[in-house]
Amino acid sequence: MSPRPYRLEFYEEASGDAPVERWLQKLSTIERYALGSALDGLLQRIGPELAMLRPQYCSSLGAGLYEFRLEDVSEELLRQLGKKARKALVRVPIKALFRVFFHPHGNRLLLLLAAYDKAKQPSPAYQNKQIGLARKRLTDWQARQRRRRSP
Repeated sequence: MSPRPYRLEFYEEASGDAPVERWLQKLSTIERYALGSALDGLLQRIGPELAMLRPQYCSSLGAGLYEFRLEDVSEELLRQLGKKARKALVRVPIKALFRVFFHPHGNRLLLLLAAYDKAKQPSPAYQNKQIGLARKRLTDWQARQRRRRSP
C-alpha cells in the first residue's frame, strides 16, 4: 500500500490533552472504523484539495480552517475506499453526521482541531461554537509554534 501524502496530527492543548482524539475514543467501534476509514481514504490521500475535488466531503471555512464531513457511513463508501465492511455496519446503518475541523500546515500535515457528530448536536449555534473552538485552538497552536522557533 502506498504511503499517505498527508499525515494527520491531533491538536494538543498545553496540558497534553488531545480533544479530537478523546472524542474519537468515545465513538462506537463501528463509528470509529467508518470515520477512520474515511479520514484515511479521503483526507489523508487528497488533503485540502478534497474541498475542490469532492466538495460533499470537505469545504474551506476561510483563514486556514477546513471542515471534513462524513454523512455516508455505508458499506458502499467503505468499498469505494478499498476497506472491508464490518458485519455490524451491514446489519445496522449508522445515523451520523461527523464534522472534523482541520488546518493544513506545510505540504504534508493536517492538524485535527475539533470534531463532533451533527446528528447528535444539530443546532447551527452548536456548529458555530465548534468552528469558534477550532479557530481558537488553531490560534493557540500557531502561537506555540512561533514561540518554539524564536530564540
